[in-house]
Amino acid sequence: MRHTNMFIHHSTPALSEVKNYFSSRGAPEQEAVAFFFVYECRHWRARRGHFIKSWKTTALRWIQYALLAQATAA
Repeated sequence: MRHTNMFIHHSTPALSEVKNYFSSRGAPEQEAVAFFFVYECRHWRARRGHFIKSWKTTALRWIQYALLAQATAA
């Protein structure tokens, strides 16, 4: 019988961590704040309800879309 761990610890970042990460990627602080509060309201779950395993991967995707939107709007 195979056992799986149903209780995986998911760490959530502080707003300051998110701001630092966005800043290091050249994204504006307002995007960091928006990202943080969107996912905080979702309890750090993806759209389909699964916990986000890596908030940095999700943040990077957010940053890429935000910078692309900025470039196309200019």
